[in-house]
Amino acid sequence: MNNGKTDKWELLKRLIECFYEHFFNDVTVEDLDEKASNIFLKYLIGNERLSRLGSLLVTRLGDSKEQCNAPAMIRIFFDNVHNLQPPFDFEGILYGKSYQVKVVAGENTFNASSRRDTIDASRSYNNPIILTLQGRYFKPKHLTEKLVWLSAPSTWKLIAGQGGYKRFQDIVYQVASSYRERAWQLIKSRKNDV
Repeated sequence: MNNGKTDKWELLKRLIECFYEHFFNDVTVEDLDEKASNIFLKYLIGNERLSRLGSLLVTRLGDSKEQCNAPAMIRIFFDNVHNLQPPFDFEGILYGKSYQVKVVAGENTFNASSRRDTIDASRSYNNPIILTLQGRYFKPKHLTEKLVWLSAPSTWKLIAGQGGYKRFQDIVYQVASSYRERAWQLIKSRKNDV
C-alpha cells in the first residue's frame, strides 16, 4: 500500500511539472496586462503583473480544459475513477469508500454560482464531497445534509494521510523553484520584448 502511495506522489510531481510547463508555454505578457490597472498595487510593489500572474495560475488550475489541473492532481489518489458530469469532476474509491468529487483549486475560487450548481447536482449522489487543492485550513463546511466541503489541509489528510498537505507543499515548492526564473522574466518583460 505504501509503495502505491509513493508512486502516486511521483505521478503528482509529474502533473505539477506538466501544469507549470503548459502554463508558461501558454501565458504571455498580454495575458498579464489584460486586466485594468491597479495603481495601488503597481505603486506599492512596482509591478501589478505579480497579482495577475497569481490569478492566472489559480484560474488555470481550475480549468476543466487543462489536462494537468486541480482535479487531475487529486484524482490520482483515488481508485476506480470515472468522470462525472460537471460541476462534479469524478467518482472514485478511497480506502474502500466511494465518493463523488468536486475539486476546487482554492477556497476563493469556489464562487456563489458554482457553489449553487454543485449543491443542486449533489442531491443525486450518495456521497458527494468538495475537495480543495491548496489554501488555508477551515472547518469542514456542510453545504447540504450530504455535501461536505473540506479545506486543503483536510483534503490532503483524507487522501494521503497525516502530513499529506505538507508533502504536497514540498513537491510544489520543489517543482516551482525550477520555473521561478521564467516567471520573473515574464513579469519583468516589456510587450515589445516578447
